[in-house]
Amino acid sequence: MTHAVIIGGSVGGLLAARALSATFEQVTVLERDHLPDRAVARRGVPQSRQAHALLARGGMLLDELFPGFGAEMLAAGVPAGDLHADCHWYLDGHPMRRAPSSMRVHGVTRPLLEHLVRQRVRALPNVTVTGTAEVTGLLHDGRVRGVRTGNGPIEADLVVDAGGRATRLPVWLRELGYGEVPVTAVRTDVVYTTRHYRYEPDRIGFAVINAPYPGMPRTGVTIRQEGDRVVVFLGGILGEEPPADDAGVRAFAESLPGPEISDFLRTAEPLDDPVRMRFPASVRRHYERMPRLPEGLVAVGDAVCSFNPIYGQGITVAALQALALTRAAGGGRWFAAAARLVNVPWSMATATDLRFPQVTGPRRAVDRPLNAYLRRYRAAAAHDPELGAAFLRVSNMLAGPGHLLAPGRLLRVLLSPVSAGPHSRGACEAGGALHDVTPPSQPPPSSPRSRPTVRAVQIAQHVADLPRATAFYTDLLGAPPVASFDPPGLVFFDLDGLRLLLDRGAPSALHYLLVDDVAATVERLRAAGTAVESEPHVIFTHADDRLGPAGTEEVHAFIRDSEGNLVGLIEHRPVR
Repeated sequence: MTHAVIIGGSVGGLLAARALSATFEQVTVLERDHLPDRAVARRGVPQSRQAHALLARGGMLLDELFPGFGAEMLAAGVPAGDLHADCHWYLDGHPMRRAPSSMRVHGVTRPLLEHLVRQRVRALPNVTVTGTAEVTGLLHDGRVRGVRTGNGPIEADLVVDAGGRATRLPVWLRELGYGEVPVTAVRTDVVYTTRHYRYEPDRIGFAVINAPYPGMPRTGVTIRQEGDRVVVFLGGILGEEPPADDAGVRAFAESLPGPEISDFLRTAEPLDDPVRMRFPASVRRHYERMPRLPEGLVAVGDAVCSFNPIYGQGITVAALQALALTRAAGGGRWFAAAARLVNVPWSMATATDLRFPQVTGPRRAVDRPLNAYLRRYRAAAAHDPELGAAFLRVSNMLAGPGHLLAPGRLLRVLLSPVSAGPHSRGACEAGGALHDVTPPSQPPPSSPRSRPTVRAVQIAQHVADLPRATAFYTDLLGAPPVASFDPPGLVFFDLDGLRLLLDRGAPSALHYLLVDDVAATVERLRAAGTAVESEPHVIFTHADDRLGPAGTEEVHAFIRDSEGNLVGLIEHRPVR
């Protein structure tokens, strides 16, 4: 292939250009905005003035696309820290216990990040990056042959739409007769303001993150950035708007669970004026559901899916798409691959938003027990640094959501003595200033006798449409079922110790733990005050190895967890 044209010269388009430079003789990036020759905010990227940080997976991917990029950021004055040890995280108001980790975070502003990436891309011999070049449409004769611009047509073998949230691709496809692009939107009405302050080493750490949660629709973040600056991000959802005046800002910060931001703002020296931005909804365009699409066309970044900015997923997802682009570029193949790539971060972000009852969107039967478990997980992470590290790995897309349901972690959470209720500022202050707490080097020890061995986790999901649910989870998990029985209509998935059972019935959900000894586990939990709903009893015998060792019988018991949800216990034991 000879020529690829990319619409949009922001980070997503530049990363796509880097990826395609290995397979195309010529790559042209067309950006309608003026492109500066230094690290300054651009009018065409209004979010460039807002708070940014490059999280762990994103930094790793940029280093893969541009070897030495991490060192280049450090040379440009970008501070780096340990995502777990150097950052104060508040989950549902609970202060996460800090501990050393291998996860790195870079406090880089968006203008500097884009400038460094653009320099690297412009240095590629077969890539041209052009500013003030607006694309007005597609060249099309049954497939896409290039683009129309204000300066005339440009032919190409591949066109990449990286036009961001303002993409015109759905309009162009409709005008060409391909119909409407299906859209899913989750409206949260995020309003946030950003302001930079002078960095004072003894006044604020590397980062503070107060995540919003039901009952606290406010968020506050500080991140140390290059140029001896600290960016302060204050945001609200569902009608909560941070003020712009100094007194109002301090009062808003006082309402957050952690004291660090309000303490810092009392004496902080501002370096600029606050900048406000609104983000009405997360939007996902389902090109993969279109009955037909022209060859020679792909889309990346926010043109496909724009995420709630609170979660900071956009750059990492764009880098993942860039790496995938060389494997499936053009038409339906790419859009199906892009949908699979977006599924997990989209599900993670929207599931967090849908915890708020006021947010509208599809809710699954499994969400209620999972949310109850995750509420307790966040509370337990205030005491157990291993749980905090696992949570950060998932939120940074270093591991999938099933990582939080690994047998050992699930049992630690279920047996945790902490309350899953929101943490209060008073409780923080009663224990002393959080930044003075020294985290332990390892989680509290546990002995095999005191904690039963959990081999796997199973979630039973009752669904009305079994074939559709099977297709959905095959796509989401990236693996086919390990067994199915029809009749009666049972489908089993198995992924890294997480087993999912689908069966026909009224939508509901239940989760199970596969343990070594059901009877011993029941007695252990009963002694700890756990309600036992059903004593151990034999359900059936396994005739083959698909769902358990052949010749074993399956023993079940049921308990109630700390939130009152029913939990099943399963044991495979030799037939007695």
